[in-house]
Amino acid sequence: MQNEPVTTRNTLDQIKDGWDSLQAFVNSLTEEQMTTPKDAVGWSVKDHLMHLAAWENGTLSLLNGQTFHAGLGVDAALLATGDFDLINARIQESTRDLPLSEVLNHLKKVHTAFVARVAQLSDGDLMRPYSSFDPAQANNNHPVIGWIENDSFGHYEEHLPWMQAIAQP
Repeated sequence: MQNEPVTTRNTLDQIKDGWDSLQAFVNSLTEEQMTTPKDAVGWSVKDHLMHLAAWENGTLSLLNGQTFHAGLGVDAALLATGDFDLINARIQESTRDLPLSEVLNHLKKVHTAFVARVAQLSDGDLMRPYSSFDPAQANNNHPVIGWIENDSFGHYEEHLPWMQAIAQP
C-alpha cells in the first residue's frame, strides 16, 4: 500500500485503479492472444486471469466467514504447505481447459462480489486479524487488509507484466 491511510474508501479506490488497468489490458487483446501464447511454465494470459480470480475468490470467501482454501479451490492441506508454486500449478491444472468466455465471466463475477464485500467493511474491519474472519486460524493475527491488497490490486500489478510478455507478438 502506498502512503495513504488504510480506509475502506482508499482501498476501494486502489482496487478500482488496479482493476481498470487490468481491464484496459485485457480489452486490448484478441482471444488468440489470451489463449494461445504460453510462458515458460505453460501459462496463457487466460490462465493468469483465472489465477487472479481464484485468489480474489479466496479472500472473498475469507471475508464472508468461509475458509480461504475453499474459495481458492484447493484443499486445506495443500494451502497449509505454503508452497505457492504447487498451489498455483494445481489451480492452473484444474482450470486450464475452461473456455475464455467462462474465465472472463468468472473473473468479473468474483470481482464484483469482492468489491461489494469490501465496501461493506468499516475502516476498523480492515485492521481486524485474519483469525477474526476464520477462527480456525487462531494464530493468524495479521490484519486482513494484507489479503485484500495482495489478492486484488497488488496481484493485478504483479501479473500484468507477465501477461504483457506472453501477449507480445
